[in-house]
Amino acid sequence: MNKLSPAPSQDRILAFTTGRPPTIPEEIIEIPLPTDEDFVPDPARADVGDGEEVPQPTPFVHMVRLIVLCGRITTVLAGCRGETRTLLPHVGNRYPDKLKELQAELVQFYSELSDAMKWSVDAFKHQEARGHGDSFLTLHLWANAVLAVSFHPELQERPEGNFSPITQNVERSIKLSLSSSRVIAECLVFADLFASHSYLTSPFAVQPIYVASLAFIYDMKSSSTGFNASAENKPNQTVDNLLNTLARQNLAVLTKALQRMEHYWVGISGVSDILEQHAAGLGFQRIDASRKACLPDLALPDRPPIFTNATYTQHPPSLVAPQAPSTMSPSMILDSGDTST
Repeated sequence: MNKLSPAPSQDRILAFTTGRPPTIPEEIIEIPLPTDEDFVPDPARADVGDGEEVPQPTPFVHMVRLIVLCGRITTVLAGCRGETRTLLPHVGNRYPDKLKELQAELVQFYSELSDAMKWSVDAFKHQEARGHGDSFLTLHLWANAVLAVSFHPELQERPEGNFSPITQNVERSIKLSLSSSRVIAECLVFADLFASHSYLTSPFAVQPIYVASLAFIYDMKSSSTGFNASAENKPNQTVDNLLNTLARQNLAVLTKALQRMEHYWVGISGVSDILEQHAAGLGFQRIDASRKACLPDLALPDRPPIFTNATYTQHPPSLVAPQAPSTMSPSMILDSGDTST
């Protein structure tokens, strides 16, 4: 399999995350899409059998196709910023129609996955045993995240509350968006039970968690807004309370997953801060707010790389001893008397 294939995929993941159009246009990509036969012999297998290996459905094959579709959706969504500032093909006033076509294509892609690729606990455990549990989980996290964003444009609402020309006419389905967000929460629950490393080892898992969290926060805010309107109607009030409780439980699952990821990816703490701001006024906060203070520093010792694999009793005359910058925090300052490594 061509080793350059991750470059266009990662470009589209970053484009979806940042809201910019993909840097690598699809028209110039000549790398063929992977197939199940490309994984024979399976590189994830710990043991190599003597018999002939039969191709099996591989999550990575479907993940690449999903990322291609994600890039097309991101290209259309980013096109509302103005074609003169992007490398997008001319679509004109067909942005809403094009997005509607891609929405239908995305739904068809996810609904027509083979039984071996559909989300279930047994399928996840099977793929984990094969060594593909991480890609199987990522496939479903990202598919549901793209579904949630595509059918719930309020998640992309600007701070001033204005919609872009394309989101004014986009087909909405908040019910589908919440359903996709619940699937993301469910995936993380079972991932924690059977193979937590399947998402902890990938920083790109944070974006689906972020999207699902926004969907639940929006649902909680909508429920609290309509709470006073239905205060006199006890059956509606009971239903609203139940839905609000379920949304809080799912949001707690996502928050816990983010906090576990913070232990390995310190930059994810910024995502938690943003979600805390979005959830302001809902009485919801981090499960363990004190854990943020225990995160390690990102700074590296102020020491030239040449000293990494060498030992000197004194600094060579041609080099200047490193100076401790005044902006360093006390936890980052090394003992200035220690000149050896």
